Amino acid sequence: MGSIKSVIRIILIVAVLLFFQSCGIPQMFRWEKNSEYSISSSAIRFNISYTTDSGSKPLTPKEGFPRLHFFYAIAPKTGLTSNADSLLISSFNSRYSDSVPPTTTDISRHDPIVTRTVYPTDASSSTTTSSVIGLYEFVEYNEDDGTFSRPSFPDDISYFLYDTESTYDRVIRYSADIVQYDNGYAIELTLNAGTSEEIVYTLVRNNGEPFMADITEYIEEQGSTEVREFDYGDAASDFQMPSIYIFVSCSFACVNYTSVYTIPLTTVGSIELTAL
Repeated sequence: MGSIKSVIRIILIVAVLLFFQSCGIPQMFRWEKNSEYSISSSAIRFNISYTTDSGSKPLTPKEGFPRLHFFYAIAPKTGLTSNADSLLISSFNSRYSDSVPPTTTDISRHDPIVTRTVYPTDASSSTTTSSVIGLYEFVEYNEDDGTFSRPSFPDDISYFLYDTESTYDRVIRYSADIVQYDNGYAIELTLNAGTSEEIVYTLVRNNGEPFMADITEYIEEQGSTEVREFDYGDAASDFQMPSIYIFVSCSFACVNYTSVYTIPLTTVGSIELTAL
């Protein structure tokens, strides 16, 4: 009788394991900075294999990955009680480290990816009020037909070049410059400069407007339906020397693994805006 019970117990254990496996027990690949990837203000490098206890194991990106992300924020060069870019980075990383940020192709949507409350410090102001800074998607201006759309940033391994300068397998390089556009500015973002895979984007604000040197251009007017980066009455009016902060990240998902990793948001640079 005891042996029969033992056999039944084993069968039940096997059945439970098979059930959970069929339901998708999480399969995780390790993704560690300096081992599997590196990120800087000018490049992301990563390996399509990683080291396990049993040796090297290849990673095959799922369709639509690796997925590159670029965002921007408007914040002052000076005049905050803390660094706005660091606060946004912290919020982004805590929310999206194991998921894909909700980027959208719908240019009528203007919701920020994350927000943080900051406190402008202005010696000429008698009160200290808060401001809400957001991390926003860009809009791309298409010179060929004069239309606007969300930029299609690389989302396939073929866009990431073989890296011959380091111990990593792949690399994608980027740089951001400011160019005159309309009555203001646009960001010229270049990927893989000087290669056959070079891509250049002309990027403007989330609402399709140019970047401007006057902070009031980013604050919604009372009674206006125009969407801007700051609500009416936001303390952003106290900002000194508004700047564009540009950020980069990349999401990874691989075949045979359920895990998704979005590597930490990193500042590409900040550009101080001056009147034309």
